[in-house]
Amino acid sequence: MKNVRSLMIVLLGVLTFISCRKDTNDTEPIGKKENSSARIDASQLDEYLVFGYVGLGWGCGTEALYLINGNKLYVDTTGAYCQKGNEYVFNGVQLPDSQYVKAKGMVEFFPEAMRSVSGTTFGCPGCADGGMLFLQLKQKGVALKSWRVDDSVFYRGTDVLNNAFPEYLPKYGLIAFNVIQSLKNK
Repeated sequence: MKNVRSLMIVLLGVLTFISCRKDTNDTEPIGKKENSSARIDASQLDEYLVFGYVGLGWGCGTEALYLINGNKLYVDTTGAYCQKGNEYVFNGVQLPDSQYVKAKGMVEFFPEAMRSVSGTTFGCPGCADGGMLFLQLKQKGVALKSWRVDDSVFYRGTDVLNNAFPEYLPKYGLIAFNVIQSLKNK
């Protein structure tokens, strides 16, 4: 009986030690891991596009924000945007190439006119318990740009206050809506 008790104590100690060991696989940068999803931190990149839907009705909420870099798509499901707002830096994991194929229109059809827009808000994001399309664009040698777009851009040419969006935005809003929905439906 004494041996069984001693064995149980040793086994419990070993299990405790093993369960508390830090797993470094989740935090290693791209290229350091094999056979697992690659992680990416946008602060290390020269060029990328972040996009996603952020609900603002009864507090901030987001299921996922996406980042396109090169021909790869990444997802951040941490909800960090809602905690950090303007200080948000994308940090997520790579999705399969089949998901990138669904999302590549976000880069292909990105409105050229938006690159020179000085404003950061279109419409009234969060008004009438709505949300917004969040966009963040980083180009090599150019300062990071972010936009908050009233979610009515997904289905009409005006915001919730009936102010017209720039001509190029509703078409891109519809593309964004369709891409986000297709990514949710994997």
